[in-house]
Amino acid sequence: AANSFATFEGQRAMAEVSKIQSEIEDRILRAPFEGFVVSVDVDLGESVTASDDLVTLISDEFGVEIDLPEIDRVKVSEGDYADIFIETLNNKNFTGSLISLNKAETEVNGVSVYEARLAFDELSEELASGMTAEVVIETNKREQVLALPLRAVLYKPDGTRYVNIYNDKKTVELEVVTGMESTDGFVEIVSGLSEGDKVLIQS
Repeated sequence: AANSFATFEGQRAMAEVSKIQSEIEDRILRAPFEGFVVSVDVDLGESVTASDDLVTLISDEFGVEIDLPEIDRVKVSEGDYADIFIETLNNKNFTGSLISLNKAETEVNGVSVYEARLAFDELSEELASGMTAEVVIETNKREQVLALPLRAVLYKPDGTRYVNIYNDKKTVELEVVTGMESTDGFVEIVSGLSEGDKVLIQS
């Protein structure tokens, strides 16, 4: 009987230790990534809730966080190349890539956006937390193609696309098939034109 009582007391003590360890674990804050604490936003003894911001961290690798509108969310993929222009550094150009893309939307001013994160290819001592960046993400790329300013491509009532070319001292309409459109106002001409054709562009 004495042995049974001792065993029971030992089990109860172990259960109490386990409970205390669990309570200690519940009081430990763990960061989701490695980095540095740059500010502590609460004072000792202050009451907080689960939604309060307690500590501000920065990663040991700087990146850029952006909010993509729904129309752009479907165009990009993880791994896409990006140009990153830092306004504070006189729009100095850095390169990087898209490393994460949230599948769940958040609302900003009533508009659904998707958080994305980009990593720099190379870090610079000039970079600091809180800097503002302009980002251009490259979703596709083709080399050695014919391209025209978008305003050179016209539309017929049935939706057919065409351009006006200057041939034998007169204007001639040529139907064209277009491809990719760039963010700088150009469109790829897949067929219908040849290199050297003189295309009239609306002013």
